[in-house]
Amino acid sequence: MRNLIWLSAAVLALMSPTFGEEGAEVSKEEIAKLIEELPTPAVLQSQCNIAHSNQPNKYTEQAKQEATAMIARTKEIIPKLRKSLKTGASVFNYPGLLCKGDISFDAGLETYTLYLGVSLMPEGGEGTVRTKFKITFDSKGKILRVENVVSKA
Repeated sequence: MRNLIWLSAAVLALMSPTFGEEGAEVSKEEIAKLIEELPTPAVLQSQCNIAHSNQPNKYTEQAKQEATAMIARTKEIIPKLRKSLKTGASVFNYPGLLCKGDISFDAGLETYTLYLGVSLMPEGGEGTVRTKFKITFDSKGKILRVENVVSKA
């Protein structure tokens, strides 16, 4: 019987989406810090405009470096935050999260979708955007899905 229990635990660990990922479990405090560090969509868009500006002398070199650093930090935060969000939990268990992305409502399905991250087109113009994901939740805040964003050119 003990072998069966141990085997079941091993199988469940292998089936876990975070199996084999170093530091997969993140504390509430760490999640709160990630959310706090994540820029709002308006700030992120502004920083992307600065970092990728082709107009000479419009922005200082320091402003471009700071914008690039913020984008890089956001790219680090997004995968960690995505792994930390649990399907079935309430989106309200993650204070501050809702103001860090763009929200849409699907009247037919009666669900909300929150988009978080940096919209950078993958190589070739199509595929999974690793720096952006979406959270689908119901009217009570229950997280139904956490998915990568897939772009199509």
